[in-house]
Amino acid sequence: MSENNKNNYRVNLDPLFKPSRLAFIGASNSKMKWGYIILGNILSGKFKGEICPVSLNADEVHGIKTYKTIADVPKPVDLAMVVTPAKTVPGVIEECAAAGVKSVIVVTGGFGEIGEEGAALQREIAASAARCGLPVVGPNTMGIFSGAPTLYALMPPVRPAPGHIAFVAQSGNLGTQLMGLGQARGIGFSKFASSGNEAVLACENYIEYFGKDPESKVVMAYIEGLSRGREFIDAAMGVSGEKPLIVFKGGKSGAGVRAAKSHTGSLAGVEAIYDGVFRQVGAIQASTPDEMLDIARAMSELPLPPGNRAGIFTWGGGWGVVAADACESAGLVVPPLSTETVASIDKLLPPYWSRNNPIDLVGTLDRTAHMKCLEALVADPAIDSVLALGIVGTAGVFRIYADTPDGVSEEFNVYVKMFEQADEMFENHILSLIEKYGKPIIGVTMDSYYNFKKDGKRRPVVFNDPHRAAHVLARMTDYKNYLDSISGAPKSSCVYAGSNGRNGAAVKADFLDAALAQGRDALSEYDSKRLLASYGVPTARETLVRFRSQAADAAEAIGFPVVLKACHHTLKHKTGLGLIELNVSDKAETEAAYDRIMANVKGEIDGILVQEMVTGGRELLAGMARDATFGPCVIFGLGGIMAEALRDVVFRAAPLCERDLADMISELRAKDVIGDFRGSATADMAALGSALQAVGRIGLEHPGVSEIDVNPLILRPDGTIVAADALVTLSEI
Repeated sequence: MSENNKNNYRVNLDPLFKPSRLAFIGASNSKMKWGYIILGNILSGKFKGEICPVSLNADEVHGIKTYKTIADVPKPVDLAMVVTPAKTVPGVIEECAAAGVKSVIVVTGGFGEIGEEGAALQREIAASAARCGLPVVGPNTMGIFSGAPTLYALMPPVRPAPGHIAFVAQSGNLGTQLMGLGQARGIGFSKFASSGNEAVLACENYIEYFGKDPESKVVMAYIEGLSRGREFIDAAMGVSGEKPLIVFKGGKSGAGVRAAKSHTGSLAGVEAIYDGVFRQVGAIQASTPDEMLDIARAMSELPLPPGNRAGIFTWGGGWGVVAADACESAGLVVPPLSTETVASIDKLLPPYWSRNNPIDLVGTLDRTAHMKCLEALVADPAIDSVLALGIVGTAGVFRIYADTPDGVSEEFNVYVKMFEQADEMFENHILSLIEKYGKPIIGVTMDSYYNFKKDGKRRPVVFNDPHRAAHVLARMTDYKNYLDSISGAPKSSCVYAGSNGRNGAAVKADFLDAALAQGRDALSEYDSKRLLASYGVPTARETLVRFRSQAADAAEAIGFPVVLKACHHTLKHKTGLGLIELNVSDKAETEAAYDRIMANVKGEIDGILVQEMVTGGRELLAGMARDATFGPCVIFGLGGIMAEALRDVVFRAAPLCERDLADMISELRAKDVIGDFRGSATADMAALGSALQAVGRIGLEHPGVSEIDVNPLILRPDGTIVAADALVTLSEI
């Protein structure tokens, strides 16, 4: 719940979103103060509970009798809203706790966002709340909204209709403006929270609560950054299996990429890790705030498509082409129609119709035939979803002409009325088909006059661009695939618990403990592989030697060709220093290679590593990066010297489930190299999965390990894997 009690973050937020008695601390009669404006918004929003303003200076505010202190307010108080100056807020929190208040919203700014003085006040709020288990929104929040009971406890006068979308935003300004946009489009909300500075309640608290809220069918989150990543994972995993969780991540600039000492670290950009975690927990990622609204509306009103096959129904051929391109670009398939569907439509349209998907109505005007054609498309078992272009919003075409300065008008107004009736008929038909066949249908119109707002009526989901519609259907398909992937999976197969996510006893590694005790910043390559091997990761056959003669004997025992490398914990990269010799083919060459390396050694080394020369394989990369937000995260992708240039890698938070491995492979651009590729066998998936789980376990069980870089992880022609090189980076615990 707070930084001092971060693993006990589950709290009951019913008093916050369903209050019967609300105290408003800092009520004012000054119309330019939030103590007047917000209280006015609550009143004009027709809150049905009791409102108790608290003011030291006014006897009445908005015509309601005030109380001098929170202690004077009748009990119980479910929610207290605080708008007093920042320096008074810690004391007000203590007074609320003493009065038995069940939840608090701190609107006031001037805390962590302004510097250390404000941050100190914010820490006081967190400490007070932690002592008494008091849920606190903010500080520096724009408030909350609840649809049942109706509570508009917000700074701006936003009035979204009650609906089924719950929304938490780490920017109150963006969040309330998006709700205003939703209001204009007739999109209904069940709950909203501007999380503010998150001194106590954080994004994951609201997500978890919304996930269990029966009024909320969809959860939406605008996220700029998370301070308690493991708790977010736990909350998001709990929600996404029950209802869609849609996220839009702000703050994607390169400034978030941290400096690192290894390939793994340099690839571990903040956004790459967020992207991997969002995929891992089943969150649907929107590319813009507007798209987040689009997806949320569709998912709150439409059934999920059973697959990725889209049917396109259009009154104009050009828009059919554009829609088909949009679908395929979004990852949907536009399949041919079944012979039965073609035969059905042959009876309804002229013989020169396209007889394919997209279905072009070829300019016909028979609306009854159009409705039958649409039903034939929706009923086709090869079609999972439908884009219907130009069949709603048709009245607007004529309205444009009726509104011209020349006033062509009366005749066109007749057409406007006629097509308005046809639009309504088709809207009702679309709704009936959705109910009958359980498939999503999204309308598309370019009519600038079209009223997307529902005005209390049930209407289809309609967008003004086929690309928007296609992207929404694609995200709905992704979510259906996620639900299918977790269906029947044992929930105990993976632990994402908010504490550390460990599973089983840690493997003991005395050499690792010794290196940490000595303050080293890395293990040598030899010790790095020893650590990996202790967790079952296959490593190249090798021997650490300290004499020339030992090198030759070791090479012969391993089998030629071999590689010789200088070995020391300070030697992170050896190639440019003349400290590695490749493809050494006999004993004499081994001794010569040993001498060349020793001549280039400038400092202390542990010895020379004699290793089998692993050839002919595909070069992968596996590793672990300890992220400040999510803790140990596993990286996997293409390796070798081009790893940083290609950046074909994916991330997941440790520990990994079996499903995570399949997802990570499927997300690689060059995933084909892991399969049956150019005569090489498919990777041993069990061994590969075990290796990735192992690097994650090391991160979970050894907090002194900051990064693991296995590059290359060789995928041999026979499908087996072997770690040819490795670097374990350390940090103070």
